[in-house]
Amino acid sequence: NLMTRIPDVGNPWLDAGIVPFSTMQYNSNQQAWREWYPANLVTECFPGQFRNWFYAMLSMATMMDGTPPFRALLGHRLVMNEDGKPMHKSDGTAIWFEEAAEQLGVDTLREYDIKAPLVAEPLPVPYRQAVDWICAGMAPLGEEYVNVLRRGALAERWIDLYPNKGKELGAFSYGGPGTHPFIMMSYTDDLFSMSTLAHELGHSLHSFYSWRTQPAIYARYTLFAAEVASNFNQAMVRDYLLRTQPERAFQIALIEEAMSNFHRYFFLMPTLARFELELHERAERGDALTAAVLNDLMADLFAEGYGTELVSDRARTGNTWAQFSTHLYANFYVYQYATGIAGAHALARGVLSGESGAVDRYLEFLRAGGSRYPIDALRQAGVDLCSPEPIDAAFAVLASYVERLEQLLL
Repeated sequence: NLMTRIPDVGNPWLDAGIVPFSTMQYNSNQQAWREWYPANLVTECFPGQFRNWFYAMLSMATMMDGTPPFRALLGHRLVMNEDGKPMHKSDGTAIWFEEAAEQLGVDTLREYDIKAPLVAEPLPVPYRQAVDWICAGMAPLGEEYVNVLRRGALAERWIDLYPNKGKELGAFSYGGPGTHPFIMMSYTDDLFSMSTLAHELGHSLHSFYSWRTQPAIYARYTLFAAEVASNFNQAMVRDYLLRTQPERAFQIALIEEAMSNFHRYFFLMPTLARFELELHERAERGDALTAAVLNDLMADLFAEGYGTELVSDRARTGNTWAQFSTHLYANFYVYQYATGIAGAHALARGVLSGESGAVDRYLEFLRAGGSRYPIDALRQAGVDLCSPEPIDAAFAVLASYVERLEQLLL
């Protein structure tokens, strides 16, 4: 009894009415479904939504279970503003969360709320499926790139793939001239693992081309360049999947992964860079650097970044620095994730738009290794990280994810 969604829905509100049956384990786990169904309370506007999702929900409940889909109903007419016009987000007359929370005295947004999953269950992505999708996403770079990637991910077994007893956390690509690249990660059959795999394969293919092209003295590229190649692969694969996988749940899960990645690289990592700078400055002044001092500094920086709308747990947030020994070992490595993701999306935009010479310039960047200063190598590839344009372009990509997500969640 496989329940599927119609890819092209004429009215998304009608489609939303089947949610109690389509996304709450009705077909797979009736016991868990009964814990949530029927709803204790439904509140909605009449008559606007009655003919749409509300009608679809009633009809679906009658056909599938023969019971009402809710225990209590609060119906109201359109909510008007002071001018007698319906309140609506598109008109700028909606009541925003922060305003309503302040007026009602309810609990405000907390840090863990921004990490709440947007889909009921993780979507399974077996390893070979992930490799196929990554190869398809990287196809614009040409047959050789894809063949090397596939061969390394499968036949040549570059990757220590699955979780294991005693295996450390995280993921990385390593090796040297005379070997193939090696990847350590813990693949868990989901979209987040697939994205990590794409990221690390970006490093590995960067190494492959650099080692094959450059003499030993120039074979090692800088960290500044490294995080461009890794994030480039993630950007390419996400774009491919957003274009080819139309299922609503898949699109939501993919955007959730993308926004988590942006939160990590465009917010968390720059905050850690600010922490690192302050750390060096305090050391130069001879100030004490105890765990308590570092925790307070870290908590203050996150509080400044999140703003007053979010309440964080200072004890938990404050020790974030201690969770990143894998990144704070090299001077300002964390900051280079922000420049890396910005440069990556700028270069991916050129490739995806079919810009003349974009593919050749990117492959030349991979081959350059450490033979050029990274700023110069990236400028020749087509992105100037001395200007704000790549940062603005990356924020535009993030904004496009938010807009797409809003439409999916209607």
